[in-house]
Amino acid sequence: MNINSKISVIIPVFNVEKYVENALNSLFNQSYDKLEIIIINDGSTDNSLNIINEVTVGFPNCNIITTKNSGYGKACNVGLKIATGDYISIFEPDDILFNDFYIKLINIAIETNVDIVKYNGLYTYESISLTNRGHYISSEYCDRLIQAPDILLDLWKKHPAVFNGIYKREWIEKNNIRFVETPSASYQDAQFLISQYYSVNSMYIIDETQYYYRQHENQSVADADNKIVAIIAGWNLQMDWMIVQENKDTSFFIFSSFRQMLTLVERRLNKNINKLLLMQGFKILRKRIKKEKLQYNLKYFSRREYRIYMVLIMNPILFLLLFPIFKAKRIGIEHLSNNFSKISNRVKSFTIRLIKKKLVNFINEYKSLRNLSFETQFKRNTEQILTISYIWDGLINKSKYPLIRLSDMNSFSVFFKSGRLISVFSDEFERRLQKTDLLLFWGLFRDKKVLSMLDEAVMRNIPHLFLEDGFIRSITPTPDKKYPSCYKQSLSLSADFKTTSFDVTRPSMLEDLLNSEKYLSEQEIHRAKFLIEKIISNHLTKYNHQPIITPVIGRNEKKKILVVDQAYNDWSIIKGAANDNTFKIMLNIAILENPDSDIIIKVHPDMIADNSRGGSNTTGYYGNILANESLFICSENINPISMINYVDKVYVCSSQMGFEALMCNKDVVIFGAPFYAGWGVGDVRNDSPHLQRRIKKRSVEEIFYFMYLEYTRYINPELMQECQLEEFLDIMIKNRNDFFIKYNIS
Repeated sequence: MNINSKISVIIPVFNVEKYVENALNSLFNQSYDKLEIIIINDGSTDNSLNIINEVTVGFPNCNIITTKNSGYGKACNVGLKIATGDYISIFEPDDILFNDFYIKLINIAIETNVDIVKYNGLYTYESISLTNRGHYISSEYCDRLIQAPDILLDLWKKHPAVFNGIYKREWIEKNNIRFVETPSASYQDAQFLISQYYSVNSMYIIDETQYYYRQHENQSVADADNKIVAIIAGWNLQMDWMIVQENKDTSFFIFSSFRQMLTLVERRLNKNINKLLLMQGFKILRKRIKKEKLQYNLKYFSRREYRIYMVLIMNPILFLLLFPIFKAKRIGIEHLSNNFSKISNRVKSFTIRLIKKKLVNFINEYKSLRNLSFETQFKRNTEQILTISYIWDGLINKSKYPLIRLSDMNSFSVFFKSGRLISVFSDEFERRLQKTDLLLFWGLFRDKKVLSMLDEAVMRNIPHLFLEDGFIRSITPTPDKKYPSCYKQSLSLSADFKTTSFDVTRPSMLEDLLNSEKYLSEQEIHRAKFLIEKIISNHLTKYNHQPIITPVIGRNEKKKILVVDQAYNDWSIIKGAANDNTFKIMLNIAILENPDSDIIIKVHPDMIADNSRGGSNTTGYYGNILANESLFICSENINPISMINYVDKVYVCSSQMGFEALMCNKDVVIFGAPFYAGWGVGDVRNDSPHLQRRIKKRSVEEIFYFMYLEYTRYINPELMQECQLEEFLDIMIKNRNDFFIKYNIS
């Protein structure tokens, strides 16, 4: 390194309009000017970006990047990816630097060539109140090269601020050191720090304080209730990193995770947070370490921490009950572990005399938390943190084998990384059901054993989750035997703890979302419109193997009316307030309301790929209809969006094509009760009393946003990880183009 070494300063920004100008001015006033400033605007909704643009005028070394809001960790990782400096620095956009902050750090870095240079502490302040936050380690270890592991341990046990130093970029890249990418800002720097502990060769601590760290109410994210699942996810990601790096000793990692967990429990002991989930995640972390055959011991624990740890591992519920009581009575936690044999009698005494009512409330809370935890985790894509025994039954009908869709298994594992798949008909099923934490149903079933399984889950209070493909699923349908399984792989998934989205007989979580008081912001409406336009202009739909062509059906210069057929006896029809007679009425009304028009019946793509799905009626509900001079049957593979664009009006029962037609601004007449009926869009001809529950009026953009963006999850098949819809659409377009070229589809 030389005196011209460049420092890349990464600044993750989210809604800091009150502070960001002062922060940037302190950066521009640095006595060391070889700085590459990378500002990541993480989807700020206040005036932060405008202020940044104004303040950075005249500073060509500033690189401003705006991304959708993904959290502190993701923003920092974006900065790390594009940084070109010799050293990396993280700077908080609400803090202030001393003018010589970087010059002192870089001089030491050049002189010693260490991996990390830090200051030994920082100031904390709000407004003009200033206090010294204290030192990380004793001054005797400062102002010299540090290589001894024990000294480094003392440093990292105090969780030194990630933004109070500089890091050699070459070392960061070599060891793949990154931040945890979980929502908001919850311990995302924990992985960054733990990775340093396991990777650093040498460092230097300057025994000075050169950083003003601002504390304010909006910044206290570590205590927010909704951060717990993100913290558990962070533990799992840290474990992934250590396994890849082949770090066999996880002792410090276990210690650090325990300290995080204990800090939250102690701080929020009397608040309604999911403490049980937090400790459950910690126990499962230990199980994973055992499964991966990694080593750990408790050598870093103090005597008190060790005893707390042992009580927690033996009985977490008992720990939660007794910890506040013993703490309030000034009975040391050591008393719990030293006298564990006496705890039972003590519990009875406290229960009778002091906490009988509180214990009842705790039990009720525990039951509700078990259900809530799984729902919360699916929303945040952290199911992999929990050990979930789950059962998948893909049974089509009694005459077939229990079907596990092998082409979907890789995608499925993105959301559920632990557990086993067990057929409901296996000998092991009854035994496994006793220990099942979460029961999964793919859709709904007619089989008596499957229905009895659901009844038993309800009776035992076992959370059960209904899964369905998303509305943009794959290249080809599952039944299509002409193409390899990779094209049949389901790449989107919706999940509901109440029922499926197409079941109008009960309110689903999607219906609850649409009935809620949430209304979209201008940005969210703009995003929905942009995505709708992208989906329609690129002809993306559930299956994407059909040619994108303009149909030539019927007579010239005649109005075209599309009547959408469906797979016979499909659950979306049975649970969508419709039946055989609904389709007869729909066709007759379409003919009556559109005289002198061409009526086009579109056969369902699953019927084209494999007509066994329709049972005895192998071509859907209109299998016996004969074409005539004004009635046409379209059983060809034509992209649904192409077909919708070709016609003037669409008649549907409960098909997805009905909503796609609404997205195309077509007149849509709805005879069933699909998820998009009853919200004020389309012409609904179904008088089911269940639709009266849908009291809100929603636009097509709002329904799209809730269904496609909040209710459904998407997978990047190249990385096998969850992605946003924007990224997913780009991948589907690319994969479909490759598919068309390979199979010579025009």
